[in-house]
Amino acid sequence: MLQSATNAWLTALEKQNVLVIGDIILDHYLQGAVERISPEAPVPVVNVVQESYRLGGAANVALNIKALGARPLLISVTGTDKEAQQLIDLMGKASIETTYILPDKARSTTCKTRVMSGHQQLLRYDKESLQELSPSLEQQFVDILQTLFESKSIDALIFQDYNKGMLSASLIQKTITLAKKYNISTFADPQS
Repeated sequence: MLQSATNAWLTALEKQNVLVIGDIILDHYLQGAVERISPEAPVPVVNVVQESYRLGGAANVALNIKALGARPLLISVTGTDKEAQQLIDLMGKASIETTYILPDKARSTTCKTRVMSGHQQLLRYDKESLQELSPSLEQQFVDILQTLFESKSIDALIFQDYNKGMLSASLIQKTITLAKKYNISTFADPQS
């Protein structure tokens, strides 16, 4: 009984277009081994043997939606740096549309770097911009939303907020107003 209900739910999900709007993050991992302590300070020295990048934040949510069989549409902002290109490349490899990812010269693409030894995270350092969108960039996103709601069958909208500046109170309110107008269910997944 449960298996058939799950199968029916997954089959129905395959026809859904889910719009994700929020902060995208490049997750960067440096994996290595600690064999000594630094003579300069009492900290471990990690001999890095592997480096990897993964989709984080709203991009990871889009990836999970795709894995469930639905079609994710992602709306977000990046900087114009190498991290932005790495995110775009990763989304391309995952067949996630990047049409609605807009670059902003005034910001850095959020990148969280984790230094790992075995399964232990030793350190994390972040590169990010936390300022809200400029009024002109926010209006571009509102225009994109209006166009998407008018021209595509959007079945649900997820706000994925990591407090990185993408989702201002103003943009959230304008998005909710549009979603109500087009009878689109909205969900919020705030992170701290």
